[in-house]
Amino acid sequence: KYSRNPLIEVHIRFTHHHQSAGLYSAVVVAFSNFITSKQQIMRPSHGIRMLGQQLIFSAALYLLATSCSLCHAETLLAGGSYIVRSPGEPSLIDIDQDVAAIRDSTNLTEIKDIYTNGKYAKPLTLQRLSTDAAHDYKGDPMYTFYKHAYLHIGLKEGEIAGEFDSNHIEQYADTLVKDLLEIDKENIAQEAILVNTIWMTVVFYLNGAAKSCRYPDVAEPYLYLDLAAGFYIGLGQDKGDDESGNMLYNLAEGISKDFNQDNGVSVVNEKILELLNDIKDNIIDKGLCSTHEENSYKKFRWNVGSIIGYMNVILVQRLIRHLLDGSDRDFMKMYALAILPQIRLCNPGAFEHMTTAFVGKIEKVDNPIDDVNLLQSVYSCLGITCEMVGEFRGRHDGCVDDTSFPDGAMPYASIDRDMLQIGVLMEMEAYDAALDLYNYGRNSLNDWRYITLKEFATNESVDTNVPLGQFINYNNDNEKPQMNEYITNAIKGENTFQSVTRTQREWAVKRSLQGTLSYYAIVEKVSNAVDLCGKAKKDQAALEWQRASALAIGSIGKATMTTETVYEEYFGQTLFTLANEMCDPFGTCTASGKAHIIDAWMDQEYRGLSFIENEECLELAQLVNTEVKPSLLVPIIQGLLHYAVINENQDETQSDTIFAGEALARTVVPLINKENPMEAFLVQENMEFAQGTKSVKDGSRNVFKAIASSLFGLSVDCSLIGRYGSLEYGDICENQESSPNDSGPQSEPETSHLAGKVLTGAALAIVFLSGLVLGCYRSRNYLECGKRMKGQVFCPSDNSFGP
Repeated sequence: KYSRNPLIEVHIRFTHHHQSAGLYSAVVVAFSNFITSKQQIMRPSHGIRMLGQQLIFSAALYLLATSCSLCHAETLLAGGSYIVRSPGEPSLIDIDQDVAAIRDSTNLTEIKDIYTNGKYAKPLTLQRLSTDAAHDYKGDPMYTFYKHAYLHIGLKEGEIAGEFDSNHIEQYADTLVKDLLEIDKENIAQEAILVNTIWMTVVFYLNGAAKSCRYPDVAEPYLYLDLAAGFYIGLGQDKGDDESGNMLYNLAEGISKDFNQDNGVSVVNEKILELLNDIKDNIIDKGLCSTHEENSYKKFRWNVGSIIGYMNVILVQRLIRHLLDGSDRDFMKMYALAILPQIRLCNPGAFEHMTTAFVGKIEKVDNPIDDVNLLQSVYSCLGITCEMVGEFRGRHDGCVDDTSFPDGAMPYASIDRDMLQIGVLMEMEAYDAALDLYNYGRNSLNDWRYITLKEFATNESVDTNVPLGQFINYNNDNEKPQMNEYITNAIKGENTFQSVTRTQREWAVKRSLQGTLSYYAIVEKVSNAVDLCGKAKKDQAALEWQRASALAIGSIGKATMTTETVYEEYFGQTLFTLANEMCDPFGTCTASGKAHIIDAWMDQEYRGLSFIENEECLELAQLVNTEVKPSLLVPIIQGLLHYAVINENQDETQSDTIFAGEALARTVVPLINKENPMEAFLVQENMEFAQGTKSVKDGSRNVFKAIASSLFGLSVDCSLIGRYGSLEYGDICENQESSPNDSGPQSEPETSHLAGKVLTGAALAIVFLSGLVLGCYRSRNYLECGKRMKGQVFCPSDNSFGP
């Protein structure tokens, strides 16, 4: 062992196995540098970089220094259920012997020593799996979600930002384990390590395996997959045996009988091994990772997501057992804390209730059945179902999977979880993970694939008669980024977003997803319903209508209807939440604080389904064009006006929300441009970010007037917008020069009355300039015309002008 002998002669026989050569080359270089420099064991920060992460240096050395790493031998886990093929990998998972030693010891001092200093897997220790995570797991999505949760739990408890229980949030698992070690109860130390430290280690290696399949030139997926399997199963585990073994596999076997899921092997372990071997046999061994084919990566990610779901089943089953048999509140808290960070980014109201019920109380559980029902209500947050969990000791508890939306619509409602989690990843500066989630999804499962936000943002429709076509054509004509490009740039910090703050990028992405993407996706769904109406496709039309509703409200929004939470504005991502945010400053809230427009949406949903059922297709089309589309714009317009006020004369160094206003303006300006190009130009010029230029430079008053003059063309009733606080010009109806019910022509916005400003009293000039404005007003390419107006006396006639 190198740790005992500083002078080591290492002989390495390279095999022709393609999965190992690249790793061995990297390890040999690092090992040679280590010997040459005659240093002591290096810190992880000096380790081998793989997949953008750092492999623990001492662990890599240990890989070489053990006899198993000097040969190409297969290692069988769980009686051959999984075959390890990466040379040296078993030496890393000797850590399961340390877990066994902790389980078997009755001496708290010895337990703490094994946890901290190790015993059988030195220099790797159980504590280092957590304390080194800040370096080794940096950027991993699940690890980032847990850090974020404990960051905000710490803040809520009055801790210094970045700390949980007076320790760094990056070491949350170590903090929890050490707290539980002090309780000194039988098996609590072992289980605390498994559900906090080992669980996250397995997830990290699973995600690493998927990432290495996407970028196979960086590292071999076999290594990460073998490590995930090894840390999950352990070396001492017999197949289906709850007496042998020390890792999560053993926990699953031990609880399976209580849920009638023991078929010789627990259902959970059977499914996890099936998914692991499917990845190995049907993706890696077939060379699909090396092809850079996205479908193989998507399948790999789907398998990984499913494995994590089954790993959550273990935690949920054990929590249910401790809830229903009242065996031990300390164990109950431990298992609750193991899953709560995932629930927080899915159902914040349930998170608050569960934190209070499972963690905050110290007395005996009063209503365990109610607590189990609460837990069951958030199964979808954990990627599990009632069937996957089963029934505890034959109790028929009436578990029902989430039915807040029809089955075919639920994936569309759940996409708001992707939106929220992208925001969290950006907040924690895990930008690669945020982009991966945007591109490939995580929460909107549909068969074996995820519905993705990128899909909604890359529709190539160019029909100018539909809103999305107007949006695409407008951006093409005026050389503006399309939806996907804008969002991607904001996530990656490129182009316009290269020199702006992290928070400004977050706002750009949030309001783009909440406003631009949501609006056009919903309009597409209701338009599909109209197209399908009356064509013997009643069920399909109804499903498209329900999917539109799911996109507008979202799973988080639906949850807040029944479970109040102070975090609604932060967590909510859909138009539903934007409407509730904006109703207060515009005075359009109900007595309960909900936006009036939401009641209108609920009524529209009901009437639309009725029209579809009765095949009243003309009525359905009229509903969509005169009510649904205009009402969806209400919170977007309110948000645009709100940011016009708060960002007036602010630059990028003074306001974090400049891009929030720009994103909402990008949603509505192309629609305004169809009937009111000059107003569209004014709104864009004032709301669009320009380096070194003050935002809303012409004043929010003129933005209000431009929007008011545009409402008729958008078919939006000004009364739905309301009045912005006590602002003198805040009443949008007073700003409107002709109401939506007025069939007369619209007046020009104040800034387009150039005649009165330039040649007051000169009739000829007035006529001339009025004609100029009219020509520009009808110009499809209004931006070019607007530029000419600024720099020239007149706009020359060309083919882009209307008649």
